[in-house]
Amino acid sequence: MFYAHSKATENKESWQLLKTHLYNTAVLAKTFAQEYGLGEVAYVQGLLHDAGKYTVQFQRKLDGDKSFVDHSTVGAKIAFNKYKGIGKLMAYGICGHHGGLSNGIDAGFVSKRSSLCARLDNQTESINEFWNEIELPDTLEFRYDPGNQKKLVGCSLAFYAKMLFSALVDADYLDTEAYYLPQLTEKRVGFPKLEELQQVFFEKMDLLQREASNTKVNKNRRIVYENCLSAADQAQGIYTLTVPTGGGKTLSSMAFALRHAQVHGLKRIVYAIPFTSIIEQNAETLRKMFDDNAVLEHHSNFDFEEDDLARLAAENWDAPVIVTTNVQLFESLFSNKPSRCRKLHNLANSIIILDEAQTIPDHLLKPCLAALQCLVKNFGITVIICTATQPALDKQWPDYAEIREIISEPGKLYQAFRKVDVTSLGRLDDDELAERLSNHEQVLCIVNTRKHARKIYELLKEDESLFHLSTLMCPAHRSETIKVIRSRLESGQPCRVVSTQLIEAGVDIDFPVVYRAVAGIDSIAQAAGRCNREGNLEIGKTYVFYPMDGLPQGWFQRMAALGIEIIDSGMDPLGMQAVKRFFSQRYMDAGINGLDKHEILRVFHEGLKSLDFPFEQIAQNFSFIESSGKQIIIPYDRQCREKLQEAEYSEQYRYLSRFFQKYTVTVYPYEYEQILQRSLLKQIGSAFVVLDVDELSYKNAYNDKTGLNIEPEMEVILV
Repeated sequence: MFYAHSKATENKESWQLLKTHLYNTAVLAKTFAQEYGLGEVAYVQGLLHDAGKYTVQFQRKLDGDKSFVDHSTVGAKIAFNKYKGIGKLMAYGICGHHGGLSNGIDAGFVSKRSSLCARLDNQTESINEFWNEIELPDTLEFRYDPGNQKKLVGCSLAFYAKMLFSALVDADYLDTEAYYLPQLTEKRVGFPKLEELQQVFFEKMDLLQREASNTKVNKNRRIVYENCLSAADQAQGIYTLTVPTGGGKTLSSMAFALRHAQVHGLKRIVYAIPFTSIIEQNAETLRKMFDDNAVLEHHSNFDFEEDDLARLAAENWDAPVIVTTNVQLFESLFSNKPSRCRKLHNLANSIIILDEAQTIPDHLLKPCLAALQCLVKNFGITVIICTATQPALDKQWPDYAEIREIISEPGKLYQAFRKVDVTSLGRLDDDELAERLSNHEQVLCIVNTRKHARKIYELLKEDESLFHLSTLMCPAHRSETIKVIRSRLESGQPCRVVSTQLIEAGVDIDFPVVYRAVAGIDSIAQAAGRCNREGNLEIGKTYVFYPMDGLPQGWFQRMAALGIEIIDSGMDPLGMQAVKRFFSQRYMDAGINGLDKHEILRVFHEGLKSLDFPFEQIAQNFSFIESSGKQIIIPYDRQCREKLQEAEYSEQYRYLSRFFQKYTVTVYPYEYEQILQRSLLKQIGSAFVVLDVDELSYKNAYNDKTGLNIEPEMEVILV
């Protein structure tokens, strides 16, 4: 008898037969992959993934032998030798179903695992019993028609390998879980189907429309909503939704997605948001429009209950509506790890809404667009690129792309939503700026650096109406501060806020006056979106100024130079023409290499003939946030302090790491060294660095208004 899995008992009647596991995995994988026409291929891949367990050595391992046994290479070799081209794509997933997708060949890359070609050349043991118990088809059908996207053939085939890998990994996990933890399998049933949510959503939308006051803003939001419903009947593909800030694009894009899913029989909606700082806000907005347990929120700050349905669904995105981050979505698409790729097959026949698409990092723009094109062409996906400042992507798609705009007259809509005037003030020194801010009862000032925000804050008279926001405050602190700011604004109380650009990341807040240090047109437009957001004033005022001390080197300077050029030309900085000119120039200046820094598209294309794709290398290079920052946990409240005590003795790294995200401040390495030299940090376990000061010193090290104090004077205060 050959077994796949064992339990701590000598009675082998309770062990899972290997034949049972292979067929269970194959059937599940087929169910997943038939969504994109590869059901039979995935079925065979499932039969082969653990073929190497048909050896005496592996069966001894189940009996307690500690020797390493390679149980995946032999199945990969069978796939490659028997099914040639499609067999090689299968071989990646078979070899990598535990350790991850490897590179196709060794090419000077420092790898953690052997390349696929090296493993296919390895000698493997005979597995005669496999052929006695498992029956494989003689041939497998796989033909790929590139149509009018011939430049993306390599990329498309690489994604076929990855989607097969995803189906295999998820099927393997689920069958193994059903054997060891059947109680979890039972819990996985609970989310409603997408079609069950449609009636609930549209009934609530109708109620919102009836109850909304008859303001100019609400009339225009209604136009956006109706445009989305009208466009939803069209064919699947890539859509843009160009709506000014405050135009209600969250709910309107969801209305499009639900109606579009109904028309085309799609299964789920993935709403991807650029920043964790606003994901909870958007997820809560969507939850109110559906019944309970309809929305899966999946990001680094979300705390799942142990073994609950949401935690289980986050493993493979088996939910009707997923709210996640761009980082989670795109880094999963380019990952090689089983845990991150497991969810990918559930993207097939779905709708992806990309909110604030202009935030895709320039250095990864081309690969991200290529991934979207491959998903749309090959896996039945519709993509909605949704933003107030629509980037000029018409020339940036790696291959032919037919793009449909949902709004019938976006230029006219921008004029209808016009709620703000933008005025350039030229150069302002900090004292002049502080004096101007003091003369407003309610005002928001956005600057480009944490240092500048702190300086302006300190120049103003500190009282209960003055607030500071920056990333030197942990997310929990920022969230509390924003709640107080909203409350004061809504009740008409004085409220002056000095913030870094973090507040531009979709934070739903409404000031009559906004000051913005000069920046790119996208940032200026986002800042203006915090001004007169609800249209309660006839016109809001946004002032752009150039700091007397200049701008940070590099990115800020380049974007600001483009912004100044457009403002000085007399063009309306909030108009569609200005936005398009800004992004067109920005992408032109970056050049091809600047939009695909790691040449991901080139290596996909070069791997086309041999099907040697460097999956591991790409995964290592693909990072949305290129940062060498150091993270410090702030013991901000009682809940955090209790978890820190737990962390000293707990091995639940992933759970605690996720929890501490909302108490973490990221600093530059040189700032970290300054704080470290003052003996203000403590390491807990191997993973967590904590601000470690006594209660008396805490207020100096972490200010309840401005957050972590990294200024030199802290050394004097904390002697």
